[in-house]
Amino acid sequence: MEVITMESAAFKKLTEQLTEIVQYARLAKMAFQENLTGKGLKPMLTNDDAAKMLGVSKRTLQRMRSENRIDFIKIGNQCRYQVEAIERMVEERTIAKET
Repeated sequence: MEVITMESAAFKKLTEQLTEIVQYARLAKMAFQENLTGKGLKPMLTNDDAAKMLGVSKRTLQRMRSENRIDFIKIGNQCRYQVEAIERMVEERTIAKET
């Protein structure tokens, strides 16, 4: 392992620059999503995002796709999911407790 040392002022400047980059990336992402929404397209989730939203593993998500239990869009070799489709699927499969 190599240890790199730097002055605290240089480290502070570096962290400030990284913060600016992160803020820029967030703004760019928001602008991109607004552009999609303006064209009638909705932002889509990745496999990781959809799995987290559903509280399942990526393998379970893959199984759900194979069994046609979840709607998805294939772009190249990547699967994407619309938030509304996932919410609708959860709502349709929710079993109400009888009182």
